[in-house]
Amino acid sequence: MSRAKASVTDELLDAYVNRPLAAWIVRAVLPTPVTPNQLTLVSAFFGSLAGACFAVTDPAGPIAGSVALFLSMIFDCSDGQLARARGGGSVFGRILDGYADYWVAFALHLGILIHLWRTGVVLFGYRLGNVELFFVALLAGISMGVNSGRFDYYKQRFLAHTGAIREPETPEMYRAEMKRTKSFVEQAGLELFAAYVDVIQKGDGFRLSVEAARHTASDPARVRRFMEENSVLVRLWGLSGPTMHLAAMCATGLLVRFAPDAFTYYCGFALVGVNVYSGVLWILQRRVLRREHAAIVSAT
Repeated sequence: MSRAKASVTDELLDAYVNRPLAAWIVRAVLPTPVTPNQLTLVSAFFGSLAGACFAVTDPAGPIAGSVALFLSMIFDCSDGQLARARGGGSVFGRILDGYADYWVAFALHLGILIHLWRTGVVLFGYRLGNVELFFVALLAGISMGVNSGRFDYYKQRFLAHTGAIREPETPEMYRAEMKRTKSFVEQAGLELFAAYVDVIQKGDGFRLSVEAARHTASDPARVRRFMEENSVLVRLWGLSGPTMHLAAMCATGLLVRFAPDAFTYYCGFALVGVNVYSGVLWILQRRVLRREHAAIVSAT
């Protein structure tokens, strides 16, 4: 089993903490019948448990939630490692991992919402009502989803332009996989994801992005120039990715004993801090995108 190694597209906590710890789990289960999908479900279980613990007002609850969430993060890294150790995972396994991540994010924010309802939140002398707290938690969850999606977009873009991945996955690939399984759950999951991919790949924008990636990846000199301009930006985007949000929640749960309003601060961090940071990065990224577009236009 090789040691985890950070690449440009890795989130640092995953590369240096979660993945090395996950490797120990993989070593333990590799000789057993345990499957990657089962590890995915274990990750979802611990994530759900963390959400339930976050809902508790006694500090012991959020502390236990932080431990459970940390275990969820480790198991979330172990499923892919086990799949690769056994020669590669299934299409449904990759989708299941994504669904599990969405579920855990939902469970965590639901737990935070219930915690805020029970403890109450006062801002500048005004006590927020239940509906207002609902929207605070909802927007914090949306912010996590948007920023995680943005990081994933620039991660996949980097991999495509540098030739690490050849072609984007298509809806037809998922629907072909449906014919190879008799499980209704798997078929439903594959069809739902195929429909999602079908929506995001429609239009000229996606086609042009694929052509731009092919143009860059076809020439080593263009790949080097692309990496010089984008490597640092991709690493910086990683600091607003899903693992960073989960790590911030872990820290929040541990801080509740010392700061009863810690989950309020987390929501402020997710809504304001992360989005201000992402806004600055977006300005820098747009400058690079304009230069790349100009280079492609001049070359064609």
